[in-house]
Amino acid sequence: MMEQIRWIVEAIAAAGAFIGAVSVVVRPIRAMLKAQREHQDQAKKRDESIMSRLDILERHQRETWMEGLRDRIFSNSLPLTERIDAGKVYISNGGNGIAEVQHEENVRRLREAREQEGAAKS
Repeated sequence: MMEQIRWIVEAIAAAGAFIGAVSVVVRPIRAMLKAQREHQDQAKKRDESIMSRLDILERHQRETWMEGLRDRIFSNSLPLTERIDAGKVYISNGGNGIAEVQHEENVRRLREAREQEGAAKS
């Protein structure tokens, strides 16, 4: 009977030593995993911030591009064909308003100019 009790006590002591050894290994691993998760969370927040800024830059770049097209539509120093080409691109990309009206006017003027050229040749 004493032999069995000693065996049980030794088994419990061995199990305790094993658990202690495992915790010595597991504790730093858990700390590393926690640090890695925190780093990933910070990286995710940084990436979201960068993507937000990129979205703003893309929107501003598009607005600037559309402004350039509007300027070309209204420019009297450019040939009508170039103004019309700019108008087509502007409208196909969602542009409207007074620039669309000016584009239609440019198309009408070009059509009239071609009709007058045709009449003059006849």
